Amino acid sequence: MLNVGTFALRKGVWDTAEVIGKLGREFQFRFVGPVAPEAASIAGHLEERGAQFSRKQPEASLPAAYAWGDVFMLPTIEDGFQAVLAQAAAAGLPILTTPNGAGTDLVRQGRNGWVLPARCPEAFLEQLRWADNHRDELAALARVGYAEYQPRDFATVAADLEHMFCEALAERA
Repeated sequence: MLNVGTFALRKGVWDTAEVIGKLGREFQFRFVGPVAPEAASIAGHLEERGAQFSRKQPEASLPAAYAWGDVFMLPTIEDGFQAVLAQAAAAGLPILTTPNGAGTDLVRQGRNGWVLPARCPEAFLEQLRWADNHRDELAALARVGYAEYQPRDFATVAADLEHMFCEALAERA
């Protein structure tokens, strides 16, 4: 399991810690990015349980970080549009996240990952166990995610936004 970005309370690290506590050393967990001061003791505890932590990486080296993972997990409690989810999708990694960020924008349920309830480590635990027990299906999911990923530039996003505004104005008229 891979996680990239700041290791912080708002990113669901308590839930991540519970998942790691229940899985023990059955899985490998890697975190790439800075550790927020409020989460340092949790990171230390997880390192004792075998989790690996790496410092923030330059953008150019992130593809190698994503290539390591089988699954990208971000059980965020509160977030904006997480660029790391777009990066994970671009790398073809199945994503486990919550609706409290960009999950519903980027994840197609069961096609390139799963949007799971926030503050529900049991759902993440169950999905990770499913992934471990269904390696062929997980690999197929990764292939689909990689093949279907559609990068979008600012011009495309702006055109989509303009189209949505025009539709909303037409409905009001």
